[in-house]
Amino acid sequence: RRDTGRLEVLDPSEFLSSDKDGFIWLGHATFLIRLNGITLVTDPAFGEPPFLDRFVDVPSQLEMIRNLDFILLSHDHRDHMDESSVRSLAEKFPDAKILAGLRSEELLSAWAPGQDRIKTAGWFQKFDVAGPVEFYFVPVRHWSRRGLFDTNQRLWGGFVIKRGETTIYFGGDSGYGRHYRQTGELFPKIDYFLIGIGAYEPRWFMEPNHNSPADVIKAFRDIGARTLVPMHYGTFDLSDEPPSQPLRFLRAEAAGLSDRLLVLAINEAVEIEAGK
Repeated sequence: RRDTGRLEVLDPSEFLSSDKDGFIWLGHATFLIRLNGITLVTDPAFGEPPFLDRFVDVPSQLEMIRNLDFILLSHDHRDHMDESSVRSLAEKFPDAKILAGLRSEELLSAWAPGQDRIKTAGWFQKFDVAGPVEFYFVPVRHWSRRGLFDTNQRLWGGFVIKRGETTIYFGGDSGYGRHYRQTGELFPKIDYFLIGIGAYEPRWFMEPNHNSPADVIKAFRDIGARTLVPMHYGTFDLSDEPPSQPLRFLRAEAAGLSDRLLVLAINEAVEIEAGK
């Protein structure tokens, strides 16, 4: 309660209204990524998702999104698979495909009706979608549940997104494990490592499911990525650590790697050279 540090919130309109390649952090685990005209969003959670308390007010960016081709969902927890956000995006962009882990079809088809919209994959599988961008579902150390009786019925994971010379890793939620090294061996040229750094205390409870900042640095070294982009901190009140602690601890752990750490404000964008 004494920690008054809060993330800065910028105006996202310039990037969202443009056609520039790159990505923008919309808060928590939500990124909008644009690669050579293909636009996707990860784990959308706009506005005020139920059962979640915000540390910082972020007006919904949903109305500013002009086009969308894919919705990527890492797992079914409500701060990553928000029903209202998925329904709104699916209605606004009826041709957008939804990519998720195995056994997610029944739940998502009710939120996003339409023929052949939901695509699922298992770990180390490539999603069956046409187009210039490739999507792979990769393992993470986590779990899934939305109700009382569906624990681990839907597969959780991360995504590797490839277009031309650009490769982006989106980690969803995960505890530390050998999966980072395994993924790095299969995808040896990851440019951007989008990884959660928050919701890690108390460790006796959170350790299997959420990386600590020290874990994140180990994972970054294991996977061999070029640039670390922290996420999943300072947006929602999910755990015991103070809201500004994850980034402070990450900076301390990243001694010697500061030139490879890319810290974003909410709604801050990173441009990627077209064709890369």
